[in-house]
Amino acid sequence: MSHEELERELRQLRSLDAEAGLMDEVMYGRVTHKFARGHARYLQQAAHESVQKLAQARPVPGDSAALTLARTNAEHLEQRFVALMLRVQ
Repeated sequence: MSHEELERELRQLRSLDAEAGLMDEVMYGRVTHKFARGHARYLQQAAHESVQKLAQARPVPGDSAALTLARTNAEHLEQRFVALMLRVQ
């Protein structure tokens, strides 16, 4: 995985994390149950795809720590979105 690809993946993970925070804020009372359930599913799938992609990635020299951080963040987000999906079921 090139340095640029890793940077894009880290930005994507930060974006997903921010979106999860937004969902937590507006989910109850401001969006329909159907929307919350569907969006939680979408977020979980996006995080799962990142987990899979990062699990197979090999870092370029100097990016090992960043890749490890990205893997950890992706796994944490996937767990967070699974919990979100369970809350909106």
